[in-house]
Amino acid sequence: MDNYKILIVDDEQSMLDMLISALERKKYEITTCLDAEEALNKLYRQKFDIILSDQILTGMSGTDFLAKAKKIAPQVPFILMTGYADVENAVEAVKKGAYSYLKKPFSTPKLLQLLEQAVEESDVIAPPIEYQKVFSNIVGRSTRMRELLELITKISSTNATVLIQGESGTGKELIARAIHQTSTRRDAPFVPINCSVLSENLLENELFGHVKGAFTGATQLKRGLFQEADTGTLFLDEIAEIPASIQTKLLRVIQEKEFKPLGSNEIVHVDVRIIAASNVNLYQATLEKRFREDLYYRLAVIPIVVPPLRERTEDIQDLACYFIEKYGQINGKNVRRITTEGIKKLKQYPWPGNVRELENTIERAIAFANGILISAEDLFVDSVDYNIVPPSNSLKDTINYNIHSAIIRALQAANGNRSQAARILGISRPALYYQLKKFGINTKK
Repeated sequence: MDNYKILIVDDEQSMLDMLISALERKKYEITTCLDAEEALNKLYRQKFDIILSDQILTGMSGTDFLAKAKKIAPQVPFILMTGYADVENAVEAVKKGAYSYLKKPFSTPKLLQLLEQAVEESDVIAPPIEYQKVFSNIVGRSTRMRELLELITKISSTNATVLIQGESGTGKELIARAIHQTSTRRDAPFVPINCSVLSENLLENELFGHVKGAFTGATQLKRGLFQEADTGTLFLDEIAEIPASIQTKLLRVIQEKEFKPLGSNEIVHVDVRIIAASNVNLYQATLEKRFREDLYYRLAVIPIVVPPLRERTEDIQDLACYFIEKYGQINGKNVRRITTEGIKKLKQYPWPGNVRELENTIERAIAFANGILISAEDLFVDSVDYNIVPPSNSLKDTINYNIHSAIIRALQAANGNRSQAARILGISRPALYYQLKKFGINTKK
């Protein structure tokens, strides 16, 4: 391949001359250095497509040079040249991020083959050594995410209530934790609760607690989550699901900073910052009389909207790399890269389940991947034949096809959990059950 810039590092000029001679016919743009420090300086100032380095260098080893080079140019393939006695170190270098190694003596054809293979994958995305992890594992450098992180920074010193809205799987709890961790309350508890999974009585008991004898079975005092979160932050996820009676009590806590546990006449005072989240338009819910308007305005002092993944596709690359590193380590697999075609395939998918679905997709792909590379074929591997046929020209068939596909993807993102799949799709559980029956989808299968 032509016009690729290669940085070659070796402390023997004769070796450099030999490599230059071998590569001249390929018209690579070659830069040579006799020591690693000089090479690092060039890496700071210039862009290279591949690095070829000897293991034995003046001042530091090739493995040490690898570690420093990866901090400057993490996505540039690094090939280590090594003698027979250093093969063990070369293998260790590959585990630490080197693309591959060449054992001396090697032939020119073998060198060219490895270089061509590496440069063909030079735009393959390799997870950086240091991610741009800002605010508790929030990954993304898109304009939308930078604006969101700037907003978090601005509101971190306030105690105002925050309402985070966005589709399921966009990372609303991560945003809530980021707000807490950058606030003056960071050393106090962050207490989350999903308001959609508990019945009215259980939710009231969880939030406000009860005294001994408050009801049958209340054999001892129970502190509610408001007390557990005192001086800290209480995160109310799926706030739209809170029943009307609890909405009234919640409004009083926000206004007066006090409440009565179940069965008690004593007032409990708390200092709690509330961050709420919803995957539905909460203002629309007030118009439909499903949510108290006065409570909405108390919660939405600072409104935040988390964009869906399909509106920030620039972040898919970084997110995929982050999950590759995470699940490669968890599953004990040496998977470190994803091909350009793989990234392209990820960016073309609409992601109804957002970041959560992408995370599950990468974890599944790692299980199918062979070697260090995730290919496009490793993505969206379905083990079940859903008997789905391509849509005809009929509008009805096309709509049904898209609905069926969205349901399947949501179920995959939710690992078969129907309640979570319904939240991903933004529909009620009964509506999902109706669609499952209509299309004959067996969630157990």
